[in-house]
Amino acid sequence: MVRFEVNTRRRIFQAAIIGGLLFAVLTTVAMLVYPGGTRIDPTAERYLFSQNYFSDLGRTQDFEENSNLPSMLLFGLGLSTVGCTTVALFLAMPNLFQQDRVSQFVSLFMTGFGLLAGVGFLGIAFTPWDLFFPQHDFCVTIGFRSLLLACIAAMINIYRARSFPNAFGHLMVVVSLTLLGYILLLAFGPSPNEPVGLMLQVGGQKVVAYVLVAGITCLAFGSIRVDRNQNA
Repeated sequence: MVRFEVNTRRRIFQAAIIGGLLFAVLTTVAMLVYPGGTRIDPTAERYLFSQNYFSDLGRTQDFEENSNLPSMLLFGLGLSTVGCTTVALFLAMPNLFQQDRVSQFVSLFMTGFGLLAGVGFLGIAFTPWDLFFPQHDFCVTIGFRSLLLACIAAMINIYRARSFPNAFGHLMVVVSLTLLGYILLLAFGPSPNEPVGLMLQVGGQKVVAYVLVAGITCLAFGSIRVDRNQNA
């Protein structure tokens, strides 16, 4: 476990909050400047919230081979920020769970899978799917599945810790179930090459992305609160 000083931990938790907010803002702006096109309708003139994946924002070109540079840069910056802050958050959080050996053991898994999740998100940002689809898809798989396991470990530690309100454990349950649902949708859901299938896949991705951002942001807020109480 990496031990951080109190001020360093709090800066990391604050950075995680800022990272989540930046992702929401930057991807929203990226949607506005996206030139258009979906897998089914390449001629669409703008970003369609129910038919375009987040990853469409990270393409080097739109579906009619026009440059997508502004959107790609904004998306890459937003997701890279999330990836870096996810790594930092799961490195710092074990400092709050040191009450016994069980918590320390669970924290090892939480940190390990949290690091994999952050690296996966960085990989998604740096592998535009119009150029590197197999690598991009692999990073999606690693990122979301690792984060599910990290959130389950965090949930266990939160419920076991007297200092952490159970509300944050309930939050991790919601995040974990949302992640599990999306993983199952990716594996067994309808094909995105059909209109209904595309809407379901895109809708599921939007739900899990915003739940994750909200969940991680709230978890960082809770970590600041607990850290202050432990060091009061």
